[in-house]
Amino acid sequence: MAQKIYNNMSAETDTGQDGRSAMRPPAERHRGIRHLTAKLPLLAHFDDRLGINMKIVSACLCGINCNYKGRSKPDKRVIGLVKSGKAIPICPEQLGGLATPRTPAEIRGGTGLDVLNGKAKVIDRNGRDVTQKFVNGAFEVLRIAKITGSTSAVLKARSPSCGFGRTYDGTFSGTSIDGDGVTAALLKRNGLKITTEEAYAQKAKR
Repeated sequence: MAQKIYNNMSAETDTGQDGRSAMRPPAERHRGIRHLTAKLPLLAHFDDRLGINMKIVSACLCGINCNYKGRSKPDKRVIGLVKSGKAIPICPEQLGGLATPRTPAEIRGGTGLDVLNGKAKVIDRNGRDVTQKFVNGAFEVLRIAKITGSTSAVLKARSPSCGFGRTYDGTFSGTSIDGDGVTAALLKRNGLKITTEEAYAQKAKR
């Protein structure tokens, strides 16, 4: 079942730009994510029966073309988790209502935790405030984690949504600072164990 879901999602790449509102992905887009969320109650039952500890994973690491360039950063170890039914791919920025491809955005004035606390914002390269979409997406991911009983996550390093331990500093210069992305901060605050694909790969080599 997990293999079939992964194959369906991978075949549905995301290339349009519609700019509709947050919280409800447009009907023409994000079919892979919507197809997956429709299966969540079934996956949760599947998880309970087999005693699998589910993980949340960044969809871009699974070969799903959802990053700001409309591309992916496939990681064979993360793909293996999804194919074996041990992980659920998510893209917080799509779930929050942002288009793919989209203008890159970074946290300005703090970290993901500061964003959640109303002390920092997420601003795209054109100066547009996309904070609410990032926050909306983070809470949708948390909802998915709760539905599936996920207790850990493998997330894309340095992303303004998924970065864990380090995230870009808001200058679009490639400079990173200590701190988490918005989704990583919310998941950590709710007790999930977070790692990046880089740390996960290093652990696998030991």
